[in-house]
Amino acid sequence: MRRLLLPALLSLSVILPSASSAADSLPQWTNSFGMTFSLIPAGKTVIGRYGWAGVEPRRDITISTEFGMATTEVTQGQWKAVMGGKNPSEPFLGDDLPVNRVSWNDAQAFVKKLNELDAPRRYRLPTSAEWEHAYRAGSQATWITGDGTSAFPQSLREYEWFGPDKKTHPVAQKKPNDWGLYDMGGNVREWVQDWWQHDYYGGMPGVDPAGPAVGNMRVWRGGSYEDAIETCSFVSRDGDKPTKRSKWIGFRVVLEGDSLRSALDGAAPQAEAASPAPEAKGAVPAGVPAAYVPVLDNMHDILAHSYPDRDWQDGEYGVMERWRGNAGPEALASVGWALLDLNGDGRKELLISPIYTENGKTLGQEIYALYTEKDGKAVLVQEGTTRNCFALMNGGLIKHHGSGGAMMQILGICGLSQDGTKLVWHDYWFTDHKNEAFEIGYYWNDLGTPDRKVSQEIPKAAFEKAEDALARQNASAEFSPFHDWRKAEAAPARADQPAASPAVRIRWADDALKGAISYETFLNPKDQAQMEVAVCAESTVRNVKVLKLEFVDVDENGKVRFNTTELFKKATLEQRRPLVMGLPLFENIPQYGISYEDEGGRTYRFAITQSGEDGSLQLMHF
Repeated sequence: MRRLLLPALLSLSVILPSASSAADSLPQWTNSFGMTFSLIPAGKTVIGRYGWAGVEPRRDITISTEFGMATTEVTQGQWKAVMGGKNPSEPFLGDDLPVNRVSWNDAQAFVKKLNELDAPRRYRLPTSAEWEHAYRAGSQATWITGDGTSAFPQSLREYEWFGPDKKTHPVAQKKPNDWGLYDMGGNVREWVQDWWQHDYYGGMPGVDPAGPAVGNMRVWRGGSYEDAIETCSFVSRDGDKPTKRSKWIGFRVVLEGDSLRSALDGAAPQAEAASPAPEAKGAVPAGVPAAYVPVLDNMHDILAHSYPDRDWQDGEYGVMERWRGNAGPEALASVGWALLDLNGDGRKELLISPIYTENGKTLGQEIYALYTEKDGKAVLVQEGTTRNCFALMNGGLIKHHGSGGAMMQILGICGLSQDGTKLVWHDYWFTDHKNEAFEIGYYWNDLGTPDRKVSQEIPKAAFEKAEDALARQNASAEFSPFHDWRKAEAAPARADQPAASPAVRIRWADDALKGAISYETFLNPKDQAQMEVAVCAESTVRNVKVLKLEFVDVDENGKVRFNTTELFKKATLEQRRPLVMGLPLFENIPQYGISYEDEGGRTYRFAITQSGEDGSLQLMHF
């Protein structure tokens, strides 16, 4: 287990809440299972701390939406009321004690059941950033949240349970923080939603950071009854496998802000307002198995409409990661589906993929989601995300490229099992630290697991050879765009929405110029260019402008606003005649953007950004 590097105990200065808590100013509501929630305000906050492993650097971020945080950890009595059956906790039993020995997966099962029992209210685990925001309760103090009053470390015992205690304690027995939350730093550690990545704070988004897209471990926050005082702090952050059960770990839950507002107003729970009434659907295309129709309908609805508050479900991660909050005609034209027999058993699998046009055909390679049909139902076999990418190879094989953090790169070749329900690995390469000095090792197995104990160590050259070979083994298949699914009417275009089909893309110049007929160059003389990117047109667009961006703020919907200055203008941009731009190195806030007019005269503006997950270039609509 990784531990934080901490200063000497005698030098600590702890910031404590005032005796007259500000919790009274935050609305609270209690559900039928005895769970009380404080309405945590949205706004700008600071998280992290310099010099503490896993939570540096200190960052200014924005939580764009209010939410309800449970005032206590989930108790054993609440667990039994929701789940029924055996209490998983041990060795300490009591309805008022926090539930423990629950894995991250167990916590998700609790949330799922709670949502079923209290529908349509929506519960979930907090993100790590939400948890830290709630713990601080508006304070920027070095230690615990409060009014800025310094105290000796032992005074923290008025607020938290920590070592040398040898057992858990009933919740809400000590003082709450200024937002009415108990035991945030002690009693039991708390699972949150995020995947673990050690250096995530260095590259996290500035608005609503939700953790890496994929990983091997889930994050827990805070300290436990046996941990040292230094760990019972908002900076305590570590990770474990989502199947890990420990006497030191429990969790607390979040109630979505609109659900809590409705409850506070005394309104009866209403169905989720973000979901539009079902559209009239056309006929299902010939040859589509009935089992796949609900999946395709669901994917179409996600792409056609904006669901900013929607929880991701299995199979939706790749699509939601790319298009969440930016749905509409462009999304429907940029994602497709196909039926392919990958294992030769005569039954076709359903694949969801980003698509592109080449020689008049709509093609796809990458796999957002892969389903098979079993017993008349669609079964999710695999899904891909930015950091955990799957793509087609020839012969029905699938290649994999993923990351488990800064030290772990993963490559693989797999195929579909004969029953179609799982991936069978042929080759699996990965890197990992091989000793305490964090020397990189290179490994191979045919089991599909990044476990050094069951793997063969290989030379670096062998790993690089496999990487080069996989990069050349691309295969494409024809896909049908979702804007044609059931011939359903797409969501109407809005002035602040991207065009009905992808009109421009941003690429690295070296790649874009390989197929270019000619190109024009823009270089801002005020900047020392560090890299070259190319704006490429999928169809002819007009009135193309290069913009200098000045960050203004983030509105109540989480949309970033910029002031713009026109630097360069081009009358038209045509296919295979890109505009090459020399830009300085990317910063956390975009510095440059583009705008253009489509054939209908509508203007669209994009900021040019770089993904903090895989380094790819992106256009962010604003």
